[in-house]
Amino acid sequence: MRMQKILTLSLMLLLVAVICAAGGCKKQSKYAGQDFSADLTTLDGKTFSIPQDTKGKVVVVDFWAAWCPPCRKLVPHMKQIHEKYKDKDVVIVGISLDADKAKLQKFIADEKMNWVQTCSWKKWEDPTVQKYGIDGIPAVWVIGKDGKVVSTDAADATSEIIDKALKQ
Repeated sequence: MRMQKILTLSLMLLLVAVICAAGGCKKQSKYAGQDFSADLTTLDGKTFSIPQDTKGKVVVVDFWAAWCPPCRKLVPHMKQIHEKYKDKDVVIVGISLDADKAKLQKFIADEKMNWVQTCSWKKWEDPTVQKYGIDGIPAVWVIGKDGKVVSTDAADATSEIIDKALKQ
């Protein structure tokens, strides 16, 4: 009897693992298909607004922080994405949750993160973070040319999601 319960539980866990591996466990975002808008401030103090400054382009929004180890680990991937799409209708916008301007600027310079970087210096109280309920970083979103959210979970399949959004 005990062995049967263990076997049944094992099979159920295996089934869940297979479903998740096939993409069935990804939660659907309530923001998918909705307009994305944000009034941001670049590190040099200029205003950068989505969608006003990104009309007709696919936007990759990277919620991140220099102090965040998983975010730092994602930097090489984001650099590859930037390099691959910099001459296409794609804009990468970093929304940093940092509070230390000097450390953030040094990290960006050292890593040669040559795309739009913004920060409100309010950490988790950043207006865009609050507006879209960001509760963990890194969080990579893709916004279509029409200004609507295509994906709120694009870190693992960024190129595929961008390519699909470029065709729409």
